[in-house]
Amino acid sequence: MLGSTLPAGIGSLTSLDLLDLEENMLSGELFTAELLSLTNLRALRASFNQFIGTIPTEIGLLTELRQFWFAENMITSTIPNLIFPCSDMVWISKLPEWPITP
Repeated sequence: MLGSTLPAGIGSLTSLDLLDLEENMLSGELFTAELLSLTNLRALRASFNQFIGTIPTEIGLLTELRQFWFAENMITSTIPNLIFPCSDMVWISKLPEWPITP
């Protein structure tokens, strides 16, 4: 387990295509400007942490994103519709009470 927050400088990993942060007791904002600059990201797995905040519309900048797992966090928004036209999404893991409307 890592614990803490997303490391500074994560945005410099420009070739990163899989970011698996699951079950690491991470907290703070998940969708930082640095994370949103990872334009080659195909899979973002962040479930079972303590991330806070909302899912910004800028997630649409991650045009390669195919998997987005974020269940069991403290994210307090719905999924922006922009996530659907931006990629060929194959998997979204979320809390059951959150609506997804493409």
